[in-house]
Amino acid sequence: MVEQSDVTKEKEEVEMLQEKQVFNELFQQIRKKKEGEEIDSIWYAVYQYFLEKEEWKQTLQNSMKALEYTNIPAPIEKDMIHRLYGDTLKTSISRLEKYSACPFSFYLQYGLKLSTKTKLKVERINTGTFMHDVIDTFFERIAEKQIPLKELSLEDMQAEIEKIVEEKLSIPRNYLFTSTPKYKVLVNRLKKVLLQSIYYIVQSLVESDFTILGNEIEFKQGSKYKPMVLTTEEGQKIEITGKIDRMDIAKTEKGDYIRIIDYKSSVKDLDVNEVVAGLRLQLLTYLEEACKIEEKNPAGVLYFNLIEPVLKTSRNSTKEEIEKEIRKRFKMKGLILADVEVIKKMDTTLQTGASDKIPAYLDKEGNISMGKSSCVTKEQFEYLQQYTNKLIQKIAKEMLKGNITLMPYYKLKDKTTACQYCEYKSICQFNKAGCKNAYRYIPYWDKQVVLENIKEKLGGNK
Repeated sequence: MVEQSDVTKEKEEVEMLQEKQVFNELFQQIRKKKEGEEIDSIWYAVYQYFLEKEEWKQTLQNSMKALEYTNIPAPIEKDMIHRLYGDTLKTSISRLEKYSACPFSFYLQYGLKLSTKTKLKVERINTGTFMHDVIDTFFERIAEKQIPLKELSLEDMQAEIEKIVEEKLSIPRNYLFTSTPKYKVLVNRLKKVLLQSIYYIVQSLVESDFTILGNEIEFKQGSKYKPMVLTTEEGQKIEITGKIDRMDIAKTEKGDYIRIIDYKSSVKDLDVNEVVAGLRLQLLTYLEEACKIEEKNPAGVLYFNLIEPVLKTSRNSTKEEIEKEIRKRFKMKGLILADVEVIKKMDTTLQTGASDKIPAYLDKEGNISMGKSSCVTKEQFEYLQQYTNKLIQKIAKEMLKGNITLMPYYKLKDKTTACQYCEYKSICQFNKAGCKNAYRYIPYWDKQVVLENIKEKLGGNK
């Protein structure tokens, strides 16, 4: 038996540690070289040293292979594209938006149909869908009973909401909400949010000359509103189905006007930068299609946010001041037509100043303050809708080409990215440095600048 002294063993360990440090530095130098940087010639000799040393040779070769790795996906092959989409691309606006957010994530979700394991927890999608369902049923019941909205008291609303919620909870798909005491507490919170939300929805209708034309309107075969059909320049057909939460109508001497309302379980606004990026296409597309079918004029596209408002008030705040602050939180966001008559139809209480229902501001003379309002002219509406149409065709064309680029968006406005809540991060391994992946940056330009750019791109033609 050969004995080894502690001194010899310690010396070998030190040498091994030093070699590891040199190897790690060599790897960094090789990376720099691949990126076009100049490195000291000594590192070529170091590379040869590790290559010839038996205990390091395999590690070096494996490391070199790792350095060559790329996660950039290849386009889908032509025959596979046809198997995925057929002769006609049947899709929805939300799917087109998903593709714009990140083509590769879209492919994993809708092409390969990958899904995560079902977890016993309530996600935003659960609460959002549940609240939508309750609101739609509420207005259906009120319409069936022929109760004028202005005659509804808060107590009437609360009783109807309680009844509807209990009915919805008995449906199997909503079992999560009654599965544990924690979720029962959540249900009570939802009831509170629903009561507040419905109260302000009713108020916005009572103090408006717009009336509900329809709730949960679907664009599909067999419906009054057929699927939207577009044809690309190459002759490929795109069939778009979808659904809108609410459509309102108002009559004026100049004609009838339609607005689209979308209920959201989080705070949303319509940023034209996101429209241009293909992330906010739904409302403008549905509005244009609805106006064509009904032969009406566009009045606006608005989000009504179903939220539990958090207020910052002082101890001395009066009941009226608190009510005013809550009302502000439920003010709809989006884009409306820059027409004083239409604006006053949306808010019959507005004379001057800021509306507490829609994103509009009238100055002392009763004219629209464009800087303080989220308004677009009739011409700008037409440009926006025309641009949206072209954008949909462009997105569909990329899908039909089999383009599944790994390129998530990055919004400069709030520094958020499509990767933030993506379920496929572990698959794509997006790495801006190592794999030379890149974001698609969405700028934050002023609305008027974006609208002028759109007009320019369309050649100034309607």
